[in-house]
Amino acid sequence: MPSGPHLHHQAPATATAALVALLQQHQQVGRSLCTTADARGFIPSAAVQDKVGARTIEGRKLRRSVLKGSVIAFVTAGYSGKRFIFEKAHELGVKAIVLDGPDSWAQLMQREGIIAKFCPIDFSNAEHVFENCSKAIRAASAELGGLDGITTFCEMAVPLVARLTEALGLPGNTPDAVDAARDKYMTRTCLAQAGLPTPR
Repeated sequence: MPSGPHLHHQAPATATAALVALLQQHQQVGRSLCTTADARGFIPSAAVQDKVGARTIEGRKLRRSVLKGSVIAFVTAGYSGKRFIFEKAHELGVKAIVLDGPDSWAQLMQREGIIAKFCPIDFSNAEHVFENCSKAIRAASAELGGLDGITTFCEMAVPLVARLTEALGLPGNTPDAVDAARDKYMTRTCLAQAGLPTPR
């Protein structure tokens, strides 16, 4: 995807690098498949990136094996119909941290062992939401041995997730990209600056 000043989409490449680093920890991919080392670990070769991203049975197995033992924070649990996603994540070995309102149905999943940690957050306190989420994620992930990602089901929480991933050094869309995508005028401006067709 072409990038303009506000449309910097780093998630696929960064996510692939994170997946490969986890694969290596699980001894799924040897060091011989990587080209050089950086602060986060080994930079994957093109061959490894192709395997992890491939729409093949092998690619799917690699992606699923990477999830085992990973710690992922979910900002809001969504409605109770989303339970099957947490059940599948648990089945795949994901340790889920769920941040949601104090009376959320998600707290039942912690008691049942489906999610690793439920963190009650008062999302109505807009002034302190970022700080409270950040503290809760840091504390929960310290208990669980690290943090591999943050996501959400709620479109309104996407800007918060972008800022949390940036602050915690995790892969994700940048706040600028998210803000531009959620504002029609900014989206059109970015597309025009990138030389892409846009409605007038």
